[in-house]
Amino acid sequence: MDRFERDVLTMLCAGLPELRQECANLSADRKALLDRIEVEAASRRPVARLVSQLLECDPEDIVEARRGPATGLPGAGGGRADDEVFGCPDDSCNHRARTVPAGEPPRCALLGLRMRRL
Repeated sequence: MDRFERDVLTMLCAGLPELRQECANLSADRKALLDRIEVEAASRRPVARLVSQLLECDPEDIVEARRGPATGLPGAGGGRADDEVFGCPDDSCNHRARTVPAGEPPRCALLGLRMRRL
């Protein structure tokens, strides 16, 4: 998987719960498109073109919209333990999730698997 597709998959994984919620109120065609995206993404096939259809934008805009200015110095965050960061179960995307120390590992929204501790 190339870097662009990995970035799209990261964006998809991070925003999947919200996308599902939004698509619940859309047409059957849009719901079917999201279902197809989830199947393709879970199989680790390219999804940028499909996601761009769903979002009605150019594929390049998918990733650019998620990038923004830096929000501070690395490590100057909310005080959570460094060892409570979790990542993609099979390392296919760059999505990261944090939990409270000693908390339950989060689950991947796409695969339903527990995320792995980083």
